[in-house]
Amino acid sequence: MSMERSWGFKYSLPENPGGQCVELSFAEIESLLLKRLREAEAGGGDMRDALWQLARLYSHAKQHEPALDYLRQVLALQPDAEEKAAMGLAEAIVAIQDENELVAQAAERGAAE
Repeated sequence: MSMERSWGFKYSLPENPGGQCVELSFAEIESLLLKRLREAEAGGGDMRDALWQLARLYSHAKQHEPALDYLRQVLALQPDAEEKAAMGLAEAIVAIQDENELVAQAAERGAAE
């Protein structure tokens, strides 16, 4: 069998954005996102992206309560049922991740005893 294979679809890779990669701390990212949220709120703009990014930030940091709070705010701003359903699903995923983390921590404590 030949190692070459023809795929039935085409794809492309995005271009490298270039520039220097900058690492930011949690506090720096949080500050930037909160600033974007305040600017959108003050200017009457769409706050959904900033709220969504804050929810993702807190979720990745395993701070599930603030993540859920921001997800609920995004959900309240969604204009139609389809978008609300997608946000509800995201909220459920965060809750499941939180529950799984608690179960894993309990299992670790049980194994250590």
